[in-house]
Amino acid sequence: MTDRGKMKEIKEDSKMTKQVTPLPNIPNNLTPEQLDDDFKRMIAGDMGKGTSQRPEDNTVPLVYILQGLSPQINKRNDDYIEGAEVGDIWLRHAPSPIIKGDEGILFLPCHFWKDYVEWIPRDAGGGFAGRHHDLPREAVEVPGSRSHKMPNGNDLVRTANHAGYVLLPNLRPLPYVIPMKSTGLKVSGDWMMMMNNKRDDKGKVYPSYLYKYRLTTKHRKNKEGEWYIFDVADAGCLSKDERQLYKDGQNLELAFQSGEKTAEEELVHREDQDAPL
Repeated sequence: MTDRGKMKEIKEDSKMTKQVTPLPNIPNNLTPEQLDDDFKRMIAGDMGKGTSQRPEDNTVPLVYILQGLSPQINKRNDDYIEGAEVGDIWLRHAPSPIIKGDEGILFLPCHFWKDYVEWIPRDAGGGFAGRHHDLPREAVEVPGSRSHKMPNGNDLVRTANHAGYVLLPNLRPLPYVIPMKSTGLKVSGDWMMMMNNKRDDKGKVYPSYLYKYRLTTKHRKNKEGEWYIFDVADAGCLSKDERQLYKDGQNLELAFQSGEKTAEEELVHREDQDAPL
């Protein structure tokens, strides 16, 4: 083919590309409940198909407080999120992922556990290396501190995890896990005390998912730097119209208890969670 012929072919391809009809704007606000009865019967026979129930395929995203070194607040970083600021709450995968710290979120706690998160040191590349339910036998305590290291040099960070639902206006309850470490461990302990104080007249503790809590962020400062932590406030008992939310809480607690669901890998390096501003 001559150069002129090639140019003609390229032009023809270009014309064809320009003539491609754009995809229609398909509305996404239709719900299965709005379908006709015949369609609903078809769906009933296929419930669960095409999905996985394996724990590794059903991870629950984490909630973070953005700190001074968080990439999400740096406009020159690829992970920057429009409007994100220090002290904001970051809900990964949420329709509106950034919540202002003084506004906060409503949270329904459903399950709790502690573990040790293993981190690769930053000078060795950094990153999440796994979770340990208990402190590994081979872990060595760092002299003069409460932290531990693995024989390979990785750091172990004790973490308190609160799994539950974030309740945002006009959205279905969103499952999330709030990991608390370092200075956040005291916040977690105080929060757990609040939950354990919710008792009936016989002294029995009510299930955690009977009460909602408002989580905002507050500023902390010492000689080593500045950072933000959660501030937890009682937001009251579920109402009689929130029976389904209570059932959702039951189901989420069972899913974590059975191992059907688990927390996703941590993406924000531990040093960015408690770093000075």
